[in-house]
Amino acid sequence: MEKGDPLENLYCRHLQYLQMPPWKYGKPIHGTGGISTFRNLKRLKILALLLIVEDKEAIPQEDLQRGKALSLEKVIEELPLSLENSLMSWIILPEEEAPSTILIHGNIDEDDLKTLCYTRLIARHCNKQVTEECLKKAREDAEKAKLKTVAKIETQTSDGLN
Repeated sequence: MEKGDPLENLYCRHLQYLQMPPWKYGKPIHGTGGISTFRNLKRLKILALLLIVEDKEAIPQEDLQRGKALSLEKVIEELPLSLENSLMSWIILPEEEAPSTILIHGNIDEDDLKTLCYTRLIARHCNKQVTEECLKKAREDAEKAKLKTVAKIETQTSDGLN
C-alpha cells in the first residue's frame, strides 16, 4: 500500500472465513475468529475471508502490542495460499456511513456472500440478545449487501512466482 492510500490505516481484529471441506464435497464450512485463527488458515483451502476493519486509532494500544490486531497490509502479506491471487472488495452494508467490512475472495457465489453478511450483521443487530426480530433484520440487511471491488491482490508465492 502506498502512503496516503485510504486502506493504509486499517487494522483487523475479527474475521470470518469460508473453507472448502477437507473431503472436497459439500457446502463450504463457515468459521469465525481473531488474529490467532487467521494465522492457522495459511494452508487451508479458504474461499473467502471477511475482515472487520477499524481505524488504527480505534484499537486499544494493548491489542496492537500483543499482536491481537494486524494491519490490512500485513493481512494481505500473510494470506492463505488459496487467496494469493484474489479480489479485495468492500462489503457495502445497509445503514453504514462508511464501510467496515472487507472481503478477500476468489469467486464467491451469491449464497455464500449472503451467509457471510448475515453472520456479520447478527453481531450488529443482536449485540445483547438474539431474538427473532434481530435475526430477521440481519437477514433482510444481508439481502441488501453489495460488493464493491477495490483491488486485485497478486502476491508472490514462496518460490517467487506469481
